[in-house]
Amino acid sequence: MRTLKKTLMTLGLAVVAILLVMPATANADKSDKRVVAKTKKAMNEYDMMEFESAKSLLLEAIAIGERADSKGEVLAKAYLNLGIVYYSGLDAGEDAAESFANAVRLNKAIELEVAYSTPEMKTLLDEARSSLASSSAGGCPESGFAHSLVDEAPYGTAPGISAKIGADLSVVSVQLFYRSEGELEFSKVTLSKKGSCEYLGNIPTRAVQGKFVHYYITALDGAGKDIAHKGTAGSPNIIEVAASGGSVSLTDEDPLSGGEEKKTGLLDEDTGPSIFVSMTIGSGGGYVQGPTEKIGSPVGCCVGAAFLHLMPEVGYFLNPQLAISAAFRAGFPIGANVEGHATFAPAGLLRVRYILDPSGEGVQVSGSIGGGVIRNVVHIENASPSMDTDTTAMGPLLIGGAIGYSVSVGGPVRIVAEINALAALTAGITELGDCPGDGCVEPKNGLQIDANLAFQLAF
Repeated sequence: MRTLKKTLMTLGLAVVAILLVMPATANADKSDKRVVAKTKKAMNEYDMMEFESAKSLLLEAIAIGERADSKGEVLAKAYLNLGIVYYSGLDAGEDAAESFANAVRLNKAIELEVAYSTPEMKTLLDEARSSLASSSAGGCPESGFAHSLVDEAPYGTAPGISAKIGADLSVVSVQLFYRSEGELEFSKVTLSKKGSCEYLGNIPTRAVQGKFVHYYITALDGAGKDIAHKGTAGSPNIIEVAASGGSVSLTDEDPLSGGEEKKTGLLDEDTGPSIFVSMTIGSGGGYVQGPTEKIGSPVGCCVGAAFLHLMPEVGYFLNPQLAISAAFRAGFPIGANVEGHATFAPAGLLRVRYILDPSGEGVQVSGSIGGGVIRNVVHIENASPSMDTDTTAMGPLLIGGAIGYSVSVGGPVRIVAEINALAALTAGITELGDCPGDGCVEPKNGLQIDANLAFQLAF
């Protein structure tokens, strides 16, 4: 009996542990996706030579990842890309070296992508790897500046900060700069020397009262010149402040703008572009029914072609994956040759689009509803070659769905390819326009399949 009770108690504790871990894991996964999405957007900005924008996005991604304890490889990639932006875009070699050092700390095997790699940056990354190896060995470093980053501190404590200086540096003092949540300027503390190479100090308790603390360390020579540092004012190290009983709950605050909490809505800064416009060109065909529009010939084969349509579209992103839009489908029944045939097929659609990947690219699905006319051309049997192709009309209620794939081609420009199916229903409407007469349209039920290629601009 005791064994059974013990077993049941063990199982109960295991279930409780799983239930406690699951929300944390879900939050971590969500934060990782936000970091990846911001990092990808930042490099799109970098490709468009918007270097300051890329830097800001990467600093935001790093802040999100540091607070949420993101996976090492995810956060390391953000730091690595920040180093690329600093080095190649902003000509800030020291900040680049610091960012590479943080990347290596999180992922020792990280490498530059071929598209962004240069011999100079590869050397900088190798130096960061060597520096990490020497600082991990303990004791005084042979050269350079060694510091073990502080990632987390309990609320209301005074986290200790230490740095070790190599014999190759003529250091007179080591300064610790810190900034708590809500502060714009850094405060300064001078570290005290201990032994032959170590400098020690603390971030004051009053600074560890929010959700995070920014800090960096600078070594100065006799002339007051910065000769080595770990972190900079532009790329500080981040300490997550843990409340009593666990970590501070994550919110949508922006620590780089003073830590003010954002109001959660359908769209915020983290979600990327909010509006898009696109132009689609497509071709297709479908199941049609007769008689044809102009000469009333029966449709024999039930398949008609719609060789060309254009579809301008404007939409709004509710979040990086979900968007709503309005589109105008302008069809042109090319190939009809009977005298007086219809030449245009207008339709309007409301669309809802969902992109599977949080980055806003990749596979997407959509649904649509609207009204209008879709026209196809059909061949007429036993007719003169110059008068053997007429049009059919389907509609006016249109309901459809599509599957597609989007890919960025640089900056805010994407190409979207999709297959779209539209079911056309009369919904009891048998005539449109002034009937009888030249403007009369008698739509039928049908099914249209289109292949579309769109050029999309998101901003």
